[in-house]
Amino acid sequence: MFGGDASGELKRCLAMLPGMFGRKVRGPVERDVHDRVLGDGPIPDAMALVLQEWLSRALIPIVSTFGDSLTGGGGLFALEPGGVEVIDRISSTGLATNGSMVWRAFRTLGCGGVWLSELVGCDRLGLARYLRLDGITDVHDLAIDEGGDVLVVSTGDNRTVRVGADGTVTPVLVGDGTGDAWHLNCVTSTDEGWFATAFGQRAQHRAWARSDRKGEGVLLDMASGERVIGGLVHPHDPRRIGDGWLIAESGADMISRVGDDGSKRTLPLAGWTRGLVIEGNLALVGVSASREGTAEPVGSAVVLVDLDRWQEVGRVEVACEEIYALILVSPELLEGLRRGAGTNGLRLMEAAALDRLPEGAPGRWPGAAPLPEDDRRIEVDVEVPPTFVAGETVVLECRLRNTTRVPIASLEPNPISLGFVWGGIDETEQGRAMLPWLIWPGEKIELNLVVTAPNAPGNHSLTVAAVQEHIAWLGGGFEGIVEVVAAE
Repeated sequence: MFGGDASGELKRCLAMLPGMFGRKVRGPVERDVHDRVLGDGPIPDAMALVLQEWLSRALIPIVSTFGDSLTGGGGLFALEPGGVEVIDRISSTGLATNGSMVWRAFRTLGCGGVWLSELVGCDRLGLARYLRLDGITDVHDLAIDEGGDVLVVSTGDNRTVRVGADGTVTPVLVGDGTGDAWHLNCVTSTDEGWFATAFGQRAQHRAWARSDRKGEGVLLDMASGERVIGGLVHPHDPRRIGDGWLIAESGADMISRVGDDGSKRTLPLAGWTRGLVIEGNLALVGVSASREGTAEPVGSAVVLVDLDRWQEVGRVEVACEEIYALILVSPELLEGLRRGAGTNGLRLMEAAALDRLPEGAPGRWPGAAPLPEDDRRIEVDVEVPPTFVAGETVVLECRLRNTTRVPIASLEPNPISLGFVWGGIDETEQGRAMLPWLIWPGEKIELNLVVTAPNAPGNHSLTVAAVQEHIAWLGGGFEGIVEVVAAE
């Protein structure tokens, strides 16, 4: 849904399509890693084994990054055993998921003193929500509460707020002082409540930034405002772990494990540590170039840490300026992030067709041209039951792969679709399932085809295949004899 001026925000959002979020937007397709846009560096063997094990449990790390200069850049990345996938190139900060939705904060900069912060929410189908939050300044972290509301850290004006489903903003923790006096940055929840990290608790804007004050960082109880831990060096990403906390002390280029008894153990990681996700006894930590001069300059990377052995296991470089957040998502949510705003198949097909218009052509797009006779084959993988009940309707789960040399779509005048026909292609007992978006050569999609059996019992031939209307049924599908039995 849209907050504020819905018509204006809708126009702005649509203006970003279909490029939002980055590459050509595609549907839930199967890709080889070589077909993906890759970030820097191969995945080290030790990390690849861990990522493969996580993938077997439907866990895929997502990295939110940003860049404020032309020398770096940001975007959204996925870490998989075969490589680092660039999902898009839109700079982002906070990232949060509750298993059914991923919320993301786009990196924004105040223009003329006016802040228009943006949040987008994606589910497994793609973009589901867009919120423009006027007056929320320099959004850092996001978190999702039990009711589905989003907690947003408005660092520029020293507060955290709760954003409801209707876009209503409610203050949660408001620090004293003016502007960015505390540098509130990250929030997390435990069984005891909500907690936040801050660089300090000064009264003036960015007073914490003085070099002699960088050890004033705190972990705060958001309900009471009380200090839980002090003496931290520019802390981010508090995570409750055992009888204590795991915290990224960014200003000291390390992560720290702080016990409830006051004990502290540190692990230097040679860069600005920010972005942290824990799975079992392992943690992924984002590391960007050091801001403090305490380590040799490094490119941005994600580091795998064994928390039991308290040591780095491996790291992979990520092609960005700075890493902000890390989360784990399911393969289904990853597909939603890949699709982004590509949720309207017709719009995508029209936009793709329009892209093929020659320069100076009239303002209309060509339809689907007839496939050449030597290119009329589209693979369709489907399990057809051996027996149907007369008049029964069955949903067949089909997997279609575009094995032609060109993109295919359900566009006039010769749309390509998935179809069935009983008794041969000259019979009238047939149906169609339109392609939901433009399918590129080599890509696969899953598509349901609703098939109704003939009313007459007996053995019937059935064809399930792709068809180009007014041209031909295409090879590569299912053809066979099935039994149709009388209804009881």
